[in-house]
Amino acid sequence: MAIRIRGKSGKSRLKFGRDRSGLGLLPLVTSWLPPGRGLDLVFPPGDRCGCEGSGGWQACAAAAGGGSVAPCAYSAALLGSLRQLCHNRERIEPMFDFNAPAPTGFHADYALCVMIPLSEAAYAVMNQPGVVPQLPPGFQMTGLIQADEPMRQAILNLPNQSKVAKAMMDDSSIFGLMGKNPATKTAFVAFRGTQTFDDWVGDFDALFEPYKYVPNGGQVHMGFQSIYNALHDSVAAGISAAIAGCNDLLVTGHSLGGALAVTAGPDIAKNLTPSLVPELITFAGPAAGLSDFARFFDLVIPSCYRVVNFWDVVPRLPPQLPIGRYEQTGTSVNVDPGFALPVEAHSLEKSYVPGLLKLLAPGYTCA
Repeated sequence: MAIRIRGKSGKSRLKFGRDRSGLGLLPLVTSWLPPGRGLDLVFPPGDRCGCEGSGGWQACAAAAGGGSVAPCAYSAALLGSLRQLCHNRERIEPMFDFNAPAPTGFHADYALCVMIPLSEAAYAVMNQPGVVPQLPPGFQMTGLIQADEPMRQAILNLPNQSKVAKAMMDDSSIFGLMGKNPATKTAFVAFRGTQTFDDWVGDFDALFEPYKYVPNGGQVHMGFQSIYNALHDSVAAGISAAIAGCNDLLVTGHSLGGALAVTAGPDIAKNLTPSLVPELITFAGPAAGLSDFARFFDLVIPSCYRVVNFWDVVPRLPPQLPIGRYEQTGTSVNVDPGFALPVEAHSLEKSYVPGLLKLLAPGYTCA
């Protein structure tokens, strides 16, 4: 089985195999479609349930219910998902606006020249232990973010732990770094994601639990919180050195590191640096919690920008409203570097850098 997204030209734009995406990503890929676009479900025997043109959603509904479009003899779960999407079509807000300008307050040049290098440095300290990473001009590292080893081993060894959490813990006990720019009086905390992609994106769980660091903080992803639990003491011990003499605090991360940045944000704001409210810019991050956490987070952290590539599936995970219960925080910054396969679409270097460059003047380079 394959799921194929088709544009107005009728040419295939995306294709997902059953082993990785199958039924689990059906609501996600269909929710990408702007009005008037089509979705084809293509099966090896040649059976087909077409959802085409401006009446596509009605056609899907009819197909799912065995109406005017020829019925499709597929699984009840598949047809049920289609029927639910059709039923909720009017409630689905556009997830991506190609023509939307960058939101007020977001500076693409700063995201490109400062925040992406900080996110890349979070991977560098894991990949090259003991080597000082390359940082933006003026920035220096003050300490590493490291997991508590007994807690790390517990996550790796307990059978009921999130697969996403295990994937992150399996890479390394080093999860990022902290530091500052003394000249601009700006501190930073940067979290890494994972080395791999395929090992977890097709098995992304949606388990959640109450946020433990601030009362009435809503529900957060269990895997992300379990990782942050293991990192908390390291962040708490090192953040004072990072913020000493600083007036601003930046928190960032790419991929699952973006979700860690969001999970850590309220704890940093309320408990670790109560006189210094962090500002977040993340890249390609999945949702960290349910809608109650998103509302709570947005009150605690008034400045949070999520840079999202249209072609990247990870920011649509776990399933989000109105299909799932998760909801993203902050303000979305949409970038479109052009079509890429899933791994490249998720890459900072291959997709997010080109996407941000499109928001800047032609020929722009970092100083």
